[in-house]
Amino acid sequence: MILEHDLTYVRLAIPDLEEFLLSKEIFWPLPSAPTQIGQPGLEQLSLGLLRLSVARLQTEPENEEATQLAAKMVDVRGRWRSNWSKKAMREFGVRTAQWRRALDDLRERPAAYSREIRLRAILELLREDMLPGDEPVEYPVLVGLDHILRGSGEPGAFVWDEGLQAAFPDPQFWFLYWNWKSAESRHAG
Repeated sequence: MILEHDLTYVRLAIPDLEEFLLSKEIFWPLPSAPTQIGQPGLEQLSLGLLRLSVARLQTEPENEEATQLAAKMVDVRGRWRSNWSKKAMREFGVRTAQWRRALDDLRERPAAYSREIRLRAILELLREDMLPGDEPVEYPVLVGLDHILRGSGEPGAFVWDEGLQAAFPDPQFWFLYWNWKSAESRHAG
């Protein structure tokens, strides 16, 4: 399975990555991005979106281009480690607020869980990118949101395509192995 939209996104993002890291921006427009990559929001560079795409592409080790692009990302991250960590912390704050809103929306649209949970996966990847000792001020908020999530379901099958499972192991990505239940189904059981 080739994840074409992820590969297209990483192709577009890597050339701008260093300039983006040296900027104050959290989201960087990718002017050469086609308007129909396949998912909304992929026309802008963010560390979280880049990390998510690279993680998904790592499930295809035979894709030489994806491997080379991931290596370029790792190289840039290594050269600009402090900038990368600071930008990851800033994006963490924005993504935490987005995840809070998505979690509220899931109460009315539980079927959207497999799509919306990508925000929580991005948060986990951003935490990996922070330097030791760096903890965003929003981290306690995420802990509270995780508590709400744990109270809104039960362990279940991997929610994304089975081919992606190797890149997102349980228990680190426990929320991808979660069966979200609407309030009605929790009260009925």
